[in-house]
Amino acid sequence: MLRAAKRIYVDWDDIIEAILLVSLFSIGLIVTVAALIVVMIHRSTPIMNYSSPRFVFGMAVGVFVGFANVFVWTGGPSSASCEARPWLLILNFALIFGHMYAKAFRFL
Repeated sequence: MLRAAKRIYVDWDDIIEAILLVSLFSIGLIVTVAALIVVMIHRSTPIMNYSSPRFVFGMAVGVFVGFANVFVWTGGPSSASCEARPWLLILNFALIFGHMYAKAFRFL
């Protein structure tokens, strides 16, 4: 006998959970953009040059995609959101870890 699958998204009917989740991740998006602005302003300083701003930008874009992923998981599932979920998760992981590995092993 088949059973219904459990709900794996935050429904807008759960107003406290949805608003809390979206607001926390919106704060994360704002902090990520602020960090990118700081890196962009100070990219010519020696410490930022040493940290490789190009790789930092790439990792920050991956973090941004990860935070933006919450908007796909909030609300009822649609065909577009169900198709976007795995792509955004893979893109998030690939951007962050790809830039981190490239930065770590570029001197080898």
